[in-house]
Amino acid sequence: MKENMGSMMDDLVPLLIEHMSTCDKKLLNDGMSKENLTSHILNTLKDEDPDEDEDEDALMNFSTVVIDSKKAAIACIASLSNNCPESFFPHLKDALQIIMTETDSGHMGIRSDAISCLPHLFSTANHSFPIPHEFSVELLDGILKLLEYHIVEDLDKPAAAKSCIALVVSFKTYSL
Repeated sequence: MKENMGSMMDDLVPLLIEHMSTCDKKLLNDGMSKENLTSHILNTLKDEDPDEDEDEDALMNFSTVVIDSKKAAIACIASLSNNCPESFFPHLKDALQIIMTETDSGHMGIRSDAISCLPHLFSTANHSFPIPHEFSVELLDGILKLLEYHIVEDLDKPAAAKSCIALVVSFKTYSL
């Protein structure tokens, strides 16, 4: 199975990364513009007709699709990174960039999942360049600082809790 996934990695990981970076924009472009969506939200909130729930359902479905697809892509990246580190390594930089971006997501589920993904990505780096290699040490330092920031500054308790767990995993795994 690992051999099959490894051969597909060059197609799969860039697709996941592209999807994460464009899914909300693409869904907006396929549906309605951001301005029209905002106007639609405001009009839906003002709508006092209880029989017209279709607009709210459509809006909820749009949000759910974006959130669920990003969370699924994060889970795939974490799993691929963890289970096929040699094949995943060429895509590590791009994956780190998009996951680090998602650690600042406005949605707590996406932010929490991105935070939980960081130890998996570090594990891939450490597999190829074991500590004390400079690359792994610098990456770990950056990840630990980001986790510390979310523990101290993030007002979202689940994201702070995921940061604590990721920090503990990092300490236990790498005997820090």
